[in-house]
Amino acid sequence: MPCPQPVRLNAIKRRLDGITHKSLADALKRLERRGLMTRTVIPTSPIGVDYRITALAHEQAREE
Repeated sequence: MPCPQPVRLNAIKRRLDGITHKSLADALKRLERRGLMTRTVIPTSPIGVDYRITALAHEQAREE
């Protein structure tokens, strides 16, 4: 089940054993382009980025 809260890239990476940083970043970019994830830049030092699953992704998951 997807996490309903926003998560950081490294938190996702820890859940997916063996995936490289580049592969995960590329996959998240594809999901964002398809409207399945949102990416929010957090103006901290260093800059943080949160990812959140969209309503469209939740809807598609229920259909499957």
